[in-house]
Amino acid sequence: MSKRTIYQRYSSKDQLVEAAIRAALERWRSHVRETLTNTGPGAEDWLDEFVGRCLGILVASEGRALMGFLLTEDETFQPVRDTVFAAVRQSIGVFSALLAQRASGLSAELAEDVSLAVLDVMIGFATRLNALQPQLAHEEIRARGPRFTAVVRFLVEVRGGAIPKAD
Repeated sequence: MSKRTIYQRYSSKDQLVEAAIRAALERWRSHVRETLTNTGPGAEDWLDEFVGRCLGILVASEGRALMGFLLTEDETFQPVRDTVFAAVRQSIGVFSALLAQRASGLSAELAEDVSLAVLDVMIGFATRLNALQPQLAHEEIRARGPRFTAVVRFLVEVRGGAIPKAD
């Protein structure tokens, strides 16, 4: 594909970057959505799968590139930041709703607090892996994924709720 062909579709570099990021966000959303819809409401594995897939996305090459882009670019790409922010808010909403639905005794407001805390921990973990040990990232996720699930359970329990465990 030539530069001319690209710029016939996108009038600027900003539009091209935003379209690429939107496409990546949609792939990630459908990847995570698939996890959430392929497990039953009482299944413990939905949480393990959700955490594993989110961490996997954050340390994949596209995820690393997006995190680096957001950390280093100036305000030139504000529409991209807005797009990512909206996608993150939507993901938090989905995860919060699932927590409220699947964790007995947890209000929607507390489910959102737990979701935000888990997201912050996952992003911090992925950022550390991406910066210091990118070659070991997927191995670390496999090893530590169950710990993230335990953190979610702990946060829910501290707030007076409970996520049922699979039999």
